[in-house]
Amino acid sequence: MIVLLTLAATAIAIIFRHALLRWRYRARARSLGCQPIRYYPHWDPVFGTDVLFGTIINMLLKRKPPQNVFWDEPPYGKTYATLNQGRDWITTVEPENIEAIFGKAVSLTGDDGIKGSRTEEVWGNAPLRSVMEPFCGKGFITTDGKEWQHYRNLLKPSFVKANVSEMSWFKAAASDFVANLPKNNQTVDMSQRLDQFFLNVSLNFLLGIRKEQESTAMDQLAVEEFLQAFHEAEMGAGMRVFFGRLGPLLPRKKWMQVCEKVHSFVDGRVRQAMQSQQPYPPSAKPIKSLLHNLTTQTSDVQEIRSQVIHGIMASQDTTSVLLSNTIFLLSRHAWAWDHLRSEIKGIPPEYWTFEALLNFKPVRNILFETLRLYPVFRILGRQALQDTVIPLGGGKSGTHPVFVARGSSVAANIFPLHRNKHIFGEDVGSFRPARWEAIRPKRWEFLPFGGGQRQCVGKDKALAEASYMLVLLASQLTAIQSRDDRDWTPQVKLTVRNANGSLVALG
Repeated sequence: MIVLLTLAATAIAIIFRHALLRWRYRARARSLGCQPIRYYPHWDPVFGTDVLFGTIINMLLKRKPPQNVFWDEPPYGKTYATLNQGRDWITTVEPENIEAIFGKAVSLTGDDGIKGSRTEEVWGNAPLRSVMEPFCGKGFITTDGKEWQHYRNLLKPSFVKANVSEMSWFKAAASDFVANLPKNNQTVDMSQRLDQFFLNVSLNFLLGIRKEQESTAMDQLAVEEFLQAFHEAEMGAGMRVFFGRLGPLLPRKKWMQVCEKVHSFVDGRVRQAMQSQQPYPPSAKPIKSLLHNLTTQTSDVQEIRSQVIHGIMASQDTTSVLLSNTIFLLSRHAWAWDHLRSEIKGIPPEYWTFEALLNFKPVRNILFETLRLYPVFRILGRQALQDTVIPLGGGKSGTHPVFVARGSSVAANIFPLHRNKHIFGEDVGSFRPARWEAIRPKRWEFLPFGGGQRQCVGKDKALAEASYMLVLLASQLTAIQSRDDRDWTPQVKLTVRNANGSLVALG
């Protein structure tokens, strides 16, 4: 009886505190000229547990969300709020709001009202992602402010143009990949093959690992075991982010075991790199791995390990998902494939430098159109580190500013953002690369790689590699035919991919 009374009293106290905070937020919002935002119609209007448990049930039953959940504008408006464990989670497709969280923030200062402020002082990721640190440590994904700047600076030497533009190893590996593809109209899942290829590319760039050069079968097995442990540990970290403040309640023992496997493997590579560290001569051509560049900047094994893990998390399947989606679309639009082949016909292999790949419009237009229709990331969000406002979403019209309390989150919904008819034309659901000859989306209207200071540092590397693979395929294959009549179906993990893969026949 005492236990029940204690639980009841605790629940009443929590609800009372929640109601008091809501009253204070409404009063503050009115004083700033903000108006109420529209909310998702929760069954639980205090904590929003209906959405949380509904999502968990769908995950357990492996239900795939319908397409319209992704790219249709929600019935609650362009900017609306849901409750996540009692805190507001605001979703928006308004470019002005997206700019406010990634580009030009607004800070509140007591009763004095509103003043401009540095975005990194107002919005951040650390409160949402610090639960990942037993796996990945501190790095550019989990930190804010000066800490984030420090870790970002550690990455910069690896992404300077002189390093990422050296593509000789990648080109040779890509040629082997294409040469070994099943042809003669055999059905092949390009999604799986591209995942494996770009995983090897990522390991080479980040750790200097080329699986075909691992000296023994034991070495190769160690790499495979590391990758398995990495995926399990990353999944555990993602679940802790998803559960938020409830994350610490999740079982920890098995997760920590796979985290230790990841740490042990990376630490071994770090120490090996430190012992054999030799400076590259100025004329050296081989690409310098992230691990090599980190060991020239710090001797802290744990810090280096953390940056390597962050790098793998950020890069492991982004390019492969982009190319898989591109092939999915080209296999269903033979005219686009034929046009690409005609555009590259007669161009010698030596033409395809890093700069030429980034600036070749026929390929760029195809990749941009793919990123528009099927963004690699579903949402891009940040949490308010202090009280702030976003310019749109309040009131019945949605045109008034909205008060955002400290601890609330705002996320850009990328799929409907990229299907805005006012920006991309009436045929937003159609694959039409030529539209990019006429349209010029503004900075916050098209976000395939994020925006602001935290825009993907490897953007040009990913686009150049995807472009070369596409050019190589088009130069050596006469046709790509779809062998799957199912619609593109979203599968959500860290990235969003087609749950059905990319089943094609190559000719």
